[in-house]
Amino acid sequence: MKKMITFAAAFGLMASMGTAAFADADNSAAEQAASPVTGTSTTVVQPTKLFDEPLIQPGDLSKENNEPIVISKITPFFADPNGRILNFLSPQVVYSTGKHVTDVNGDGQWVEIYTWLGTAWLHIPEAV
Repeated sequence: MKKMITFAAAFGLMASMGTAAFADADNSAAEQAASPVTGTSTTVVQPTKLFDEPLIQPGDLSKENNEPIVISKITPFFADPNGRILNFLSPQVVYSTGKHVTDVNGDGQWVEIYTWLGTAWLHIPEAV
């Protein structure tokens, strides 16, 4: 019986504290809305330059670096030529870094590309 009375008293105390907190919040909001705002304010913010603009100069990219490769089916890409598979690419256009390696079997070439995991290698089979 003592536990129930203690629980009821604690619960009643918490409820009254919560009601008082909400009542204070409502009164302060009403007071703020009623008081007029006068004066002016001016904020001037100068942006901080972290880098010189532009980051990539027109001569930085050679024609080879912009070589688009059109992928028409789901294709694996690799960590190294003849290395382990990192992941797969869905059909899309990807761009070469300009590095090419001839396949040791002679049935195509390896091309380094840019991916969301960094650079990786694609195997491009030789056209028949």
